Amino acid sequence: MTVSEQMAGPEGGQTGEPGARKGRGRRERSASGVWRAVRTQGKNPIVLKELRGRMRGWRAAVVLTVHLTVLSCLASIVYLSVAESARSSGGGSIGQTMGQALFYSTYMLLLTLVVFLSPAFTAGTISGERERKTLDLLITTLLPTRSVVVGKLASAQAYIVLLILAALPIQSLALMFGGIVLSEVLIGTLILLVTALIAGSVGIFVSSLVKSSIASTVVTYAVILLCSVGLPIAASIVLSLLGNIIGPAIDNVRWVWQAALVYVAGFLICANPFATAVATKLIEQEENTLLFFTIPIHDPGGRSYNIPLVSPWIVYVLFNSLLSALLIIATILVLRRKRG
Repeated sequence: MTVSEQMAGPEGGQTGEPGARKGRGRRERSASGVWRAVRTQGKNPIVLKELRGRMRGWRAAVVLTVHLTVLSCLASIVYLSVAESARSSGGGSIGQTMGQALFYSTYMLLLTLVVFLSPAFTAGTISGERERKTLDLLITTLLPTRSVVVGKLASAQAYIVLLILAALPIQSLALMFGGIVLSEVLIGTLILLVTALIAGSVGIFVSSLVKSSIASTVVTYAVILLCSVGLPIAASIVLSLLGNIIGPAIDNVRWVWQAALVYVAGFLICANPFATAVATKLIEQEENTLLFFTIPIHDPGGRSYNIPLVSPWIVYVLFNSLLSALLIIATILVLRRKRG
């Protein structure tokens, strides 16, 4: 059964009579419609069909097996390296060192996979329908536009979520050795999920604008590379230049401008998943907190001020969740314009 047939069937017919459909059409214009679409994905024919097609094939099992094999091999190499290093240095307790090395090595590899795999699942979702000449048929069915977009995104990202959750047992080995607490594992997993969401949202938004799947993939990866690699490099250069210029005279700068510089630098760090993960850990070690902390600054008059800040992972999660919602809404508006 095709997606269009499923939409026209009992599941698609849940949109109701013509009068009810008109009412729902008006409610689609509000952002709350996106949340309603998320809650009803279990009955979305797009999600059902695409997940069945993806999970029934042999590729899903092979990719999952290779994914876990690579992570397991990395964990084994790290374990042997740390153990050998401890023996060479005369032994001693290596529990905390082992736990941190296992967790952060596997976590950074998993974060890299999520950043670069998520767009691959969404970059061709809508442009592919356009190339197959089925997009017009899809958007003229009784299924609301928001359900089409959220369904496409959910079905594409479900497998990424599976890869993230499947890696948890390997990462949780670090808890046995120490040096890592459960809250760090949970926060790390949340960063991974939000990273998958924002990368997938970028992919589906670009896919709604670009006609070719190849072009959509290229543009999506260009944006991802710009944000994950280009932005940190540019930010480090700018902050380094500002440090060289302002650094010697920082005590002569008003505290308001010092605070503004701190917030700008913090936001640039929080815009990148890798920098966010590293900064969160460093702040946890220095400030012994994963939530809120303060840093002191001084004005030319010698007065001290404590600038309130939040841990980078909080800003990263909130900002990228909001940005993902805006991209999803923008994609809905693009398709609704085509719908007419």
